[in-house]
Amino acid sequence: MTLVFGAAGQDGRLLVHRLLAENRERGQGRVIGVVRPETLALPDLPCPCVAVNLADPAAVDGLIAAFKPERLFYLAAVHHSSDGPSVPDPGLQQAMFTTNTAGVHGVLAALKQHAPACRLVYAASSHMYRPGAVNRMVAAGDARDPINYYGLTKSWAMEAIGFARRHQGLAAGAAVLFNHESPLRPESFLSRKLSIAAARIALGLDREVAVRNIGAFADWFDAEDAVDAIIRLADAGAPGDYAIGAGRLSGVRDMAAAAFAAVGLDWAQHVSWEADVTRPAVYADIRPAQDDLKWAPRHSLSDTMRRMVKADMARLTSQAR
Repeated sequence: MTLVFGAAGQDGRLLVHRLLAENRERGQGRVIGVVRPETLALPDLPCPCVAVNLADPAAVDGLIAAFKPERLFYLAAVHHSSDGPSVPDPGLQQAMFTTNTAGVHGVLAALKQHAPACRLVYAASSHMYRPGAVNRMVAAGDARDPINYYGLTKSWAMEAIGFARRHQGLAAGAAVLFNHESPLRPESFLSRKLSIAAARIALGLDREVAVRNIGAFADWFDAEDAVDAIIRLADAGAPGDYAIGAGRLSGVRDMAAAAFAAVGLDWAQHVSWEADVTRPAVYADIRPAQDDLKWAPRHSLSDTMRRMVKADMARLTSQAR
C-alpha cells in the first residue's frame, strides 16, 4: 500500500489521482492520504485520508506501524509563495521546520522500525541552491546554499534522507523540484496570478494585472511532469536524488505571453510591472533523470498556462451563473 503525506496539496492531489488510475489498471494496493488534522474535514480530499500531527513523533510512528507502507511519498510542506514578501516570521519558520524537516526525521525513524523495505520519495526544492554571478544548472548532488529558510529546512531533510540511504539501508530518495505549475496552484503563485488575470480580463471582469518583476527568469515546468518523475523515482531500481524541472529557464514575459495568448489577447496591453530586472537564476540538470529514470518533461510552458487559463475561465464562468 502507499501513503501520500500532503495529499491535500497540489502535488499530493495530482499524485493521488495518478496512483489511483494506475491501481485500477494494475490491481495494486490501497492509496491513503496523510493530512493535517484541520484538513481532514475538507469535502474534496482526493482519497481516503488520515490525520497526523507531524510535530508528534509518536503519532507518526503509530501511523507507519499501522499501515506498514510499501511506498511513501512525503510531499507535505509549509512555505511562502516565491512571489511573496521575504519577511522573517518566527511562527512560519517553526511551521516550516516541523513539516519540512522534523516530520521527515519521524518518518525515517518509523520506517526503519516498522517498514524497512518501504520506498520513500521526498519532495525537495530548488530553493536549496543559489546561482551566484551567472545562471547555474543544478544537479541534486551539488553543494547546497539555501536562498531562504524554506530552502534551509528542505536541505536539512535532504541530509537526513541521504544518511538514511547510506548508513541505514533505507530505500530513500529525493526529487529536487523546480517551479512546477498546474490549475491547482494557490493563487499566491505567479502562474495562477497570471492565469486568473487572463481569464478575468477576457471575461471583462478586469483590465490589467501588475507583477513585481517582469524581467525575472526561472525553471518553470508542469506539475503533472513533476508527479511522473516522483513515481518513476519511487519505482526505480536504486534510490537516489534527482533534479526535476524543465531543464531550461523561461521569463515572466514568456509566462504572461502564454497566459494571454490562451484567450487571444496581447499580454503587453494588460500587464504592468514594478521592475524589469534580470538576475541570475538556477535551472535543473535533468540529464541524470533522463538517463536513470527514463523521464523527460512532456508539457511546454505554453501548454501548462493554456490549461490553467482554461480551468480559471471555466471556474469564473460557473460562478457567474
